[in-house]
Amino acid sequence: RDRAARAFRFAHFDPTKFETWLINNEIRRVKRKAALYKFLRQGSSRNLMQDLVPKQYQDLLYLQRFQNQTGMWLSYVPAAMAIAMSTLPFMEQLPFYFGFLWFSFFSRAAGQVAYQISNYDIDKRINRSRARPLATGAVTHQQAYTSLAVNSGLALAPLTLMHPTAFYCGLAAVPLIAISRTVDKYTNTGQVVYAAAKCMPVFMAMAACLNGYMDPMVTVPAYLGAVLWTLYYDTLFSLQDVDKD
Repeated sequence: RDRAARAFRFAHFDPTKFETWLINNEIRRVKRKAALYKFLRQGSSRNLMQDLVPKQYQDLLYLQRFQNQTGMWLSYVPAAMAIAMSTLPFMEQLPFYFGFLWFSFFSRAAGQVAYQISNYDIDKRINRSRARPLATGAVTHQQAYTSLAVNSGLALAPLTLMHPTAFYCGLAAVPLIAISRTVDKYTNTGQVVYAAAKCMPVFMAMAACLNGYMDPMVTVPAYLGAVLWTLYYDTLFSLQDVDKD
């Protein structure tokens, strides 16, 4: 019966109808893709910010790169990885996931403000960054320093509710963050310092979950893996922007 059905379909096969079906199917696929892209663009954080945030505050959010949160995951994913490996029951892990998500969001915002303050003169001469609010004068240096202080305080807030060791690990990353952009200007090892600082949440999250204990057999390999992953990501990012830079 199956052979007879296949033979019947083959005998009545119409290449013209099949070609029409292929074309219509491709048109439907392109329309679905365009509709999805339009939906994602309309729901992007940039458009959301323009619709909901008063105009006088938008430049301050642009200073923090609120419209692009990709870099936040560079510190949150290592923290989430350490929380998952802490062996705590999942319901006990949840507060730490939310706490480090908060930390990653505001620490990244503070880092972006500090980066633009330190690169103020350079940003004005680079095509990709000359439109940033500090470079254009839309935000003053005083406002930038205030934003840096506020975001730093908000980033450290959840750490004060965790074990002190997590807080001290976070403080240990501050010198690395402070020198990373300077090292990047004058040497070829800036990415390594940057990655070492961004991945400190591995130790922070493990210490927070286990009341200050950090198993080196778990945290050290996880930290090195996260550093290499960050280097890989940052290298791709740099290559994509090589023409603009």
